[in-house]
Amino acid sequence: MGRRCAVSHCKSGHRRHKHEKITIFSVPKNNIQVWSERLGCALNEKSCVCEKHFNQNDIKSEKIIAEDGKIIFQQRFSKKSLIKGAMPILNSDEPPMKLAKIDTSAVIEESQDLTEELQNISKFSTLPTNFTVLQNTKSQSDTNEFAIDTEKDTPVTSDSKLHLITSNEVIKSTINLCNTINKNDLNGSKSLFQQICANEIHINQPGAKWNFHKSLEPPILVFSELELASTPTRGENKVPVYTKKVILDDQLYVKVFIGQKNIVECISDLKCQEDLENLLIEVDKMIVCPGGPKVATFKKIHPQCAYKDENNKWRHNYCPTVVTKGSVCQYCVSLHKIFAQHIDRQRTSKKRLVLSPTTKNKVQLLYRRARVQARKLTRKETKIKQITEYIDELQKKMDEIETESLEKKIEKLNLPEPQVVLIRECISTARKKSSTNNRYSNEWMLTCLLLHIRSTATYNMLRENKILPLPSKSTICRYLRSSNTGCGFDEKFFTLFKIKLGKLPEDARHGILTFDEIQLRASLEVNVKNMKFDGLIDFGTENCPDVPNAMVQADHALVFMFSSVKHAFHQPIGMFACKGATSGDALAGLVLKAIVEVEKAGGKVHGIICDGASTNRKLWTKLGISGKLKINEKEGTVTPPKYFFQNPVDDSRVVYAFSDAPHLIKCIRNNLFNKKKFKINGQEVEWRFYQNLFKEDKKLPANLRLCPKLTENHINPTNTAKMRVSFATQVHLIFH
Repeated sequence: MGRRCAVSHCKSGHRRHKHEKITIFSVPKNNIQVWSERLGCALNEKSCVCEKHFNQNDIKSEKIIAEDGKIIFQQRFSKKSLIKGAMPILNSDEPPMKLAKIDTSAVIEESQDLTEELQNISKFSTLPTNFTVLQNTKSQSDTNEFAIDTEKDTPVTSDSKLHLITSNEVIKSTINLCNTINKNDLNGSKSLFQQICANEIHINQPGAKWNFHKSLEPPILVFSELELASTPTRGENKVPVYTKKVILDDQLYVKVFIGQKNIVECISDLKCQEDLENLLIEVDKMIVCPGGPKVATFKKIHPQCAYKDENNKWRHNYCPTVVTKGSVCQYCVSLHKIFAQHIDRQRTSKKRLVLSPTTKNKVQLLYRRARVQARKLTRKETKIKQITEYIDELQKKMDEIETESLEKKIEKLNLPEPQVVLIRECISTARKKSSTNNRYSNEWMLTCLLLHIRSTATYNMLRENKILPLPSKSTICRYLRSSNTGCGFDEKFFTLFKIKLGKLPEDARHGILTFDEIQLRASLEVNVKNMKFDGLIDFGTENCPDVPNAMVQADHALVFMFSSVKHAFHQPIGMFACKGATSGDALAGLVLKAIVEVEKAGGKVHGIICDGASTNRKLWTKLGISGKLKINEKEGTVTPPKYFFQNPVDDSRVVYAFSDAPHLIKCIRNNLFNKKKFKINGQEVEWRFYQNLFKEDKKLPANLRLCPKLTENHINPTNTAKMRVSFATQVHLIFH
């Protein structure tokens, strides 16, 4: 039998069209699924498709070589071929099969071809009596919903209701179908398929899980049942899958799928809505075998009696898919025992070699020699292990002796605690073979964090040159990310601050509270650690009535710091983000709260320091601080200036208010630069004195200048230069 086109209604390659010169191409193995979807029919490795279903541009029939628009070589191939990546198309111009024009002789001749294709008719599930079986393709596809794999046949069982047909019955059914179609054509009535597509009738589904879909190319109707099931790609996660599908084309050709297996394929004479609804009810009543054990339960096996289905389960090759008794077929139930025996055989069975007597003796001799060598190797490995353990014990004892002696020497030196921590870290690092995965003490880690914060360049230089055993940059960043850097006064911080102050001498706990504000560039970021926005107004847990809405971007930062009076000890204690300068009322509450928290931690606050900003002056007014001498002429009383306020924690002490000295120096210089003239004690000081001095002094050589540090930035300062305290102090020191 010659090759035929597998597309429905295409007669290329058939016996009646053997004189037609049409090239037929084989289906590529790697594109069977794609070709099946595009053509709307089931294809396998042996299927063929004729050239009618391809674009002419995808078919190579000759070789042409042209240059400058002229053909210099042309050769026609003896056999046509497809270009790489060519895809078939369903020829919509091809007229559908008109059964009304088929006579009896043509049907009989056509049935001889059908008889050859229907030699392996198998079982079917029970269908309504108005269905005549044409072909039963029992297969299983792994990927495509409508693809068919004809390699596995479903066995016949006694439980299934099935019937066989002969070629005469096919001929008779085909003739009856043709007569029915002729009558419909003569009467001009629409078929059931056309009525459903035109939404003229509504098909009642068997249940809520059922629905139907329409497809125009090819023209088919799909009635499907949807359920949740686990798949190999999703594991235990449930995904929707189509368990039952009834496919009906425009020629009333019916296919019934259970999962990916086609159990029924036939031509029907559906005449009304009731016939189709009865068919769907019968399919819905079918009890589907769920398969055997899960693939995850039995992984490392390769049985020949079962395969993996689309639900990630093992299914027996003889599984009938549709069962009439029980919920699982007897074949899939037996897989549990079969797989257990299979695994047991794999565990206990030994590889056996079929050898001649002479070769068998040689192999046995080699086995004995191998066992002897294995015993020798085992004894040597045991001895090596014992020696290694003994050496490790001795090494530990030596390390303990060295550690004890080093600790005694360090105690005798009476070194400061930071130096002791450094020596211990150097010794601990030298003992380790690897430069990674080192563990550092808490004291040394804190020192490294402070060093990295103070100067990153210095930290990198000390680490790269191996001057100090410093941790890597990633370790430092990980520790910094783990710390809580929120705004406000943190209770956990003050708990640690209390421990720190407890270790300091008594006189080091007396200090001054300093606070200042700085203007920042507004920025908004997302903190992935707590999934909140950074860059908004944030006063922590403090309740400040004058603070605007918290969902506003901040552009100022307020920082509080405690500084010891007698010791070089400075510690920031709080930070706040605000929009614009903090109001005097809110600032007064924060200052009092900061004093209370420091006093609770063990510190002694004797004063506050701030610059002369307008909000800070309002703070002084709120706290009752004034530098004015108030004279009441009526009462004859004089109120001296008040430069302190009562300590909120200890009534026996007061807190003094100081203005920032560098800020005062800058203010004096800026006022003199802007006003150009001051009068002090009856004498005038003008800014032109400084200008004339700089003008005459810069004429002298560099080594003879009276004011070598005086520059253009001192005399004509820019906005940035006005902020530098050194420029202001150097200008004032010229005439002193």
